[in-house]
Amino acid sequence: MIAKFALLFLLLVMAESVYSQHSYEEVEMEEEPDKKLFGKLLKTGSFEFHLRSYMMGTVNQGALTNYSTWGTGAGVGYFSPRWKGLGVGFSGFFVFRHFENHITELDPLTGMPNRYELPLYDVHHPENHKDMDRLEEFYISYESPSISAWFGRHHFESPLLNASDNRMRPNLFSGLSLDWNKNDFTVQGAWFTHVISRGSLEWLPVDESFGFYPTGRNPTGEEETYQHHIHTKGIGVLGLGWDNEQVTANSWSYLSEGCLPLIFPK
Repeated sequence: MIAKFALLFLLLVMAESVYSQHSYEEVEMEEEPDKKLFGKLLKTGSFEFHLRSYMMGTVNQGALTNYSTWGTGAGVGYFSPRWKGLGVGFSGFFVFRHFENHITELDPLTGMPNRYELPLYDVHHPENHKDMDRLEEFYISYESPSISAWFGRHHFESPLLNASDNRMRPNLFSGLSLDWNKNDFTVQGAWFTHVISRGSLEWLPVDESFGFYPTGRNPTGEEETYQHHIHTKGIGVLGLGWDNEQVTANSWSYLSEGCLPLIFPK
């Protein structure tokens, strides 16, 4: 723990400023010509620091199991200034489990695992207490007055695919996303091949991301699961928007190629 926090401290000392949100500025050098090189501009980027401590618990009725836990996490990211519209960024985060009560145990009455507290950590490896870090953003992007494009691992917001940032870390997506706006009209499109959920430390292909959580039983009483039964190459997104003083309208379409409609658990 001490070593990781020491590393974060050193990175922050190197930074010229700390931001709670990504901040980009178009940088123009009017001095020596070689200072216009992208490599030179990388040195003038900014660092972003996150620290989050989260305690939560569930109290169930009757003999059902009660759960509680407390975790703390910290992370740092680097975001370059823009050079002719181009920018790069990357970030990482790690989490510590200070306290927990029953969250890795199956409820003896229902046989079901913990649903709400465990996503603070790693639903794929519930017993993991030591190596809880993950690479989050890692992208190259382009921005102009009317167009923006992001390629790699990055945040994305839409009604169905979004951060859902109500645990220790948010959902993120890997692929290509594009925005185009003209006057009051906006078009957003994306294609994602990998995702990392708020309750996971691993980047997974889209088809392996299904079935994290129990999905209940079918009408015959048999247990249903999407895990290992989905085959898809990715998720496509198309959003259209119109926004002015009189009218605001949005339309979103999603395509998870080769499988049933996608639903991210809330």
